[in-house]
Amino acid sequence: MSHTELVLWAGLAIGLLFGACGQATGFCLHRGLVQRWSAQPGYKLQAFALALAVALLGTQTLAALELVDLSESLYYTPRYSWLLLPLGGLLFGYGMGLANGCGARALVLLGTGNLRSLVVLLCLGISAYITLTGVLGPLRIAVSDATTVSPAWLSVPAGTVSLAVAAIVALALAAYALRHPAHSADHGESGTRARDLAGGLIVGLLVVAGWYVTG
Repeated sequence: MSHTELVLWAGLAIGLLFGACGQATGFCLHRGLVQRWSAQPGYKLQAFALALAVALLGTQTLAALELVDLSESLYYTPRYSWLLLPLGGLLFGYGMGLANGCGARALVLLGTGNLRSLVVLLCLGISAYITLTGVLGPLRIAVSDATTVSPAWLSVPAGTVSLAVAAIVALALAAYALRHPAHSADHGESGTRARDLAGGLIVGLLVVAGWYVTG
């Protein structure tokens, strides 16, 4: 088996595991935000925070051990647009609310035969293509060039320093994720909490596995 074939098969396995975990636990940032804002009992937001903590610490550990080179990644850059970053986040969040979930959740639901999710993914793909290289591409590039800054504090040295910063952030996220709400005992939701947090842990590990396989 060639290296490319191995990466493809490993990617398929990671995707299948993510789909199974997402379906079994309902892992979804949108659902977690809805639970929090509407004061509903649930642990989806804590599960997402735990996934972030595990993914962040695990990925930075791989980089510190020189098992992956994050500097080759599209996302690893000390530059950002002070306009496009928040604007894109707001638009994506609003769209996520209208679609009742993000792209990852739509993929999981599509696997169950949900045709609405197919429409969501088609619209997501078309709009991304239009923005990246289509009719909106020149406008995006022009706005990006005019609003991009490179603050020095974004450049965290690779290695031990980067791992230490990641560990601090991951510890804060994990502390939030693992804190035990007072209402959980009253509602008898310990089983739901364990399931959601297990889902977050698995998703975080799958992110690390994805970096390792493709990096």
